[in-house]
Amino acid sequence: MAGRPKKRIDYAGWSVDMFSNDIKIDKLLDAQGWMGFGIYFYLCQMAFGSEGYYYEWSYDLCASTARKMGGGIGSGTVKETVDYCLKIGLFDKRLFDKWGVLTSRGIQKSYLVVLKSKNRKGTEIYRDYWLLDISKKDEDYQGVVFVRKNNSKLGELGEDNDLLRVNDQRLGEDSDLLAQKDSRGKDRKEKDKKVNTICTESENSASMPPVISLILNDKTFYDVFESDIENWKDLYPAVDIMQELRKMKGWLDSNPTKRKIRRDIGSFINSWLARTQDSGGTRKTSSYYKGGENYENARGNHQQNHGRSGRNEIEQMWEELYK
Repeated sequence: MAGRPKKRIDYAGWSVDMFSNDIKIDKLLDAQGWMGFGIYFYLCQMAFGSEGYYYEWSYDLCASTARKMGGGIGSGTVKETVDYCLKIGLFDKRLFDKWGVLTSRGIQKSYLVVLKSKNRKGTEIYRDYWLLDISKKDEDYQGVVFVRKNNSKLGELGEDNDLLRVNDQRLGEDSDLLAQKDSRGKDRKEKDKKVNTICTESENSASMPPVISLILNDKTFYDVFESDIENWKDLYPAVDIMQELRKMKGWLDSNPTKRKIRRDIGSFINSWLARTQDSGGTRKTSSYYKGGENYENARGNHQQNHGRSGRNEIEQMWEELYK
């Protein structure tokens, strides 16, 4: 007996013109930089590789997403990027607020292309999540079965198109029309319920203040949360992260002409911490601290060259450097 057709797809095409003709991608790069684009790309790939045309995601997964991506990305950056993608329409905000899924017209178009090329018959698609107009190109939906989220079957396109075309114009090319016609009271209750059950990152933004904030060139601030610091501690174990963040804050406050734009601040922080790590670090676990191997070597060499009094000099020097 044949199993149910799989939903995930094994590949997804990306337009070669996406960096030339896509205004939304330009906005994302300008606001969040390549780190933000990487987060967006990762979440799109997760959609293709899981359900094929959507990805079940919530703010509770910010930390997990950051950990899986690595590269110095913090959970706060993940949340900020997703919020911005929802704002500019790279992900559909109505479906995310109502159903907790990340999807878009572009993701669904790519999914259809693969379904058609693989000739997958009987693939089920949730009508509640679908953003494309199903009344225009029947050949693209041949063999696709649309169902409601509660698994009630609507019909198979190619056999009963009229059933699926009823009131479909309400969706059309712009999902905002449905957003305006939804029951606002019900949506508000659903949204409030999700806010109350949202994970740590949401709580960071709403109830837990940032640990430190770094001023940007437009005089807004980049907030750093405890989860970001924990992530950097793993990446730069020899560095006192809070001490270095305070140094960054002082440097940015004192050098207004050298402040960073929002999309570059993540690279600025990681470069600063990497240099500190490479130069020996600032934590007492560093071998340059008193009692460490490098400290003892330097102390011995200095004593050999300058006599016993040199031991006190090297101790004073190290205490000044790492106090």
